[in-house]
Amino acid sequence: MKKINKIIFIIITALSLIALLSCAIVDRAINGELSWSIIPISSIIFSYLIAIPFICIKNNKILYTLIVLSILIIPYMNILNIFINSEMFLELSIKASIIGTVYLWSLFLLFKFVKDKLLATAISFLIAIIPFLLINSMIPNNSIDIWSIISLIMLIFTSMSCFVFDYLIKKNC
Repeated sequence: MKKINKIIFIIITALSLIALLSCAIVDRAINGELSWSIIPISSIIFSYLIAIPFICIKNNKILYTLIVLSILIIPYMNILNIFINSEMFLELSIKASIIGTVYLWSLFLLFKFVKDKLLATAISFLIAIIPFLLINSMIPNNSIDIWSIISLIMLIFTSMSCFVFDYLIKKNC
């Protein structure tokens, strides 16, 4: 591990421990037990475990980070559900997490195998429409509103802009 990575690792570890202990101490002092602090504590641990491969591993950082994310996301959602205690939360969060994780893996593979990064970026914005629509369709009583339409238009516009820029760059070279 490089010196800068060791420093980043130490800083992230120290900040995570300070935040974790602060939440636990305040919660225990106010409530006499750990209650609400379990949510930020589990979130800090989850984030920390995902960040570690990216900081500590020399090669294939994103691959290992995605592997850790893929392994931990469902247990993390289950831990949150214990304290949120909502069947709808668990169902929606697990489905959205799976959709989001699959999207991240598709981006990883897309950027790994498509040499033209601007083209890959254009495709990634276009592909983002799929998880956007899937997750929106899961929300009960959710109808397409103006913000959904604006978001879709922005995804399409950004994708088309990247396609056009890619075409213009290739045409001029």
